[in-house]
Amino acid sequence: MFIRRFALVLLWLFLPAVLSAAEKPKIPVYVLDVTGPANTGGFVPAASSQLADSVADLRKHLAGNRKHIRPAKNSQEAKVVIEVLSRRMEADDEIHVLTVKLIATEYAEEITVKDDSTYRNCALAIMKKVDAFVAANRERLR
Repeated sequence: MFIRRFALVLLWLFLPAVLSAAEKPKIPVYVLDVTGPANTGGFVPAASSQLADSVADLRKHLAGNRKHIRPAKNSQEAKVVIEVLSRRMEADDEIHVLTVKLIATEYAEEITVKDDSTYRNCALAIMKKVDAFVAANRERLR
């Protein structure tokens, strides 16, 4: 009897917290492959392999455990599209710099991240910024 009452008290105490923490649907995000022939007029960009690496890194981090975003199947399904603009080295080839364009309906913003270790870390930092953007703008993106 004591255990049953104890369980009911715990349920009564924690049920509101559990219900309020119910997972909201994640917003679909698509990382555009800017190196494909459909996006380059059939030409192969000089930096296509490097940009393709960054596209792959961004997609990998998007597929990871993100709080507010999930991968979209295509750009038509997506509420947010990420386009890789450039990737370069600075400071005597010691700083990796990755720049993307975040596009959400009529809003667009460039995001540039610098890291002293790898482009992969830049991609992770960008996905964290995209996740934060979606969290702040969830209602407008629905």
